[in-house]
Amino acid sequence: MSIMRVVALVPGGIGDQILFFPTLDDLKRSYPEAEIDVVVEPRAKGAYRVCKSVESVIPYDFKDRNSLADWGDIVFAIANHP
Repeated sequence: MSIMRVVALVPGGIGDQILFFPTLDDLKRSYPEAEIDVVVEPRAKGAYRVCKSVESVIPYDFKDRNSLADWGDIVFAIANHP
Protein backbone atom coordinates (compact mmCIF):
# COMPACT_ATOMS: atom_id res chain seq x y z
CA MET A 1 0.00 0.00 0.00
CA SER A 2 1.42 3.38 -0.96
CA ILE A 3 1.08 6.52 1.10
CA MET A 4 -0.67 9.49 -0.45
CA ARG A 5 1.46 12.61 -0.40
CA VAL A 6 0.03 16.09 -0.80
CA VAL A 7 2.34 19.04 -1.46
CA ALA A 8 0.93 22.56 -1.24
CA LEU A 9 2.82 25.57 -2.56
CA VAL A 10 1.80 28.48 -0.32
CA PRO A 11 3.57 31.77 -1.10
CA GLY A 12 3.16 34.74 1.23
CA GLY A 13 3.80 35.72 4.79
CA ILE A 14 2.69 34.28 8.08
CA GLY A 15 -0.81 35.72 7.75
CA ASP A 16 -1.31 33.98 4.41
CA GLN A 17 -0.14 30.71 5.94
CA ILE A 18 -2.53 30.97 8.88
CA LEU A 19 -5.43 31.64 6.50
CA PHE A 20 -4.50 28.41 4.67
CA PHE A 21 -4.55 26.24 7.82
CA PRO A 22 -8.31 25.42 7.54
CA THR A 23 -7.73 24.09 4.01
CA LEU A 24 -4.90 21.88 5.24
CA ASP A 25 -7.03 20.67 8.16
CA ASP A 26 -9.88 19.82 5.75
CA LEU A 27 -7.46 17.86 3.57
CA LYS A 28 -6.21 15.92 6.59
CA ARG A 29 -9.77 15.13 7.70
CA SER A 30 -10.70 13.96 4.20
CA TYR A 31 -7.50 11.95 3.74
CA PRO A 32 -6.24 11.01 7.22
CA GLU A 33 -3.61 8.66 5.82
CA ALA A 34 -2.08 11.37 3.62
CA GLU A 35 1.24 13.04 4.39
CA ILE A 36 0.88 16.77 3.82
CA ASP A 37 3.93 18.89 3.07
CA VAL A 38 4.01 22.61 2.33
CA VAL A 39 6.44 24.75 0.36
CA VAL A 40 6.55 28.22 1.92
CA GLU A 41 8.58 31.42 2.03
CA PRO A 42 11.47 31.00 4.50
CA ARG A 43 10.08 33.89 6.59
CA ALA A 44 6.79 32.01 7.11
CA LYS A 45 8.21 28.60 8.06
CA GLY A 46 7.71 29.18 11.79
CA ALA A 47 3.93 29.44 11.41
CA TYR A 48 3.73 25.70 10.87
CA ARG A 49 4.89 24.86 14.39
CA VAL A 50 1.22 25.12 15.39
CA CYS A 51 -0.33 23.35 12.38
CA LYS A 52 -0.79 19.67 13.28
CA SER A 53 -1.97 18.69 9.79
CA VAL A 54 1.41 19.29 8.14
CA GLU A 55 4.11 16.63 8.08
CA SER A 56 6.99 18.82 6.87
CA VAL A 57 7.78 22.34 5.71
CA ILE A 58 10.06 23.05 2.75
CA PRO A 59 11.34 26.65 2.53
CA TYR A 60 11.47 28.25 -0.93
CA ASP A 61 11.89 31.90 -1.91
CA PHE A 62 8.97 32.50 -4.30
CA LYS A 63 9.91 36.18 -4.71
CA ASP A 64 13.38 35.48 -6.03
CA ARG A 65 13.96 35.59 -9.78
CA ASN A 66 13.31 31.93 -10.33
CA SER A 67 14.64 30.33 -13.48
CA LEU A 68 13.49 27.04 -14.91
CA ALA A 69 16.48 25.44 -13.14
CA ASP A 70 15.29 26.89 -9.80
CA TRP A 71 11.86 25.36 -10.31
CA GLY A 72 13.56 22.08 -11.18
CA ASP A 73 15.48 22.30 -7.90
CA ILE A 74 12.28 22.70 -5.89
CA VAL A 75 10.65 19.76 -7.67
CA PHE A 76 13.76 17.71 -6.88
CA ALA A 77 13.66 18.86 -3.23
CA ILE A 78 9.99 17.88 -2.95
CA ALA A 79 10.58 14.48 -4.53
CA ASN A 80 13.51 13.72 -2.24
CA HIS A 81 12.21 15.26 0.98
CA PRO A 82 11.82 12.65 3.74
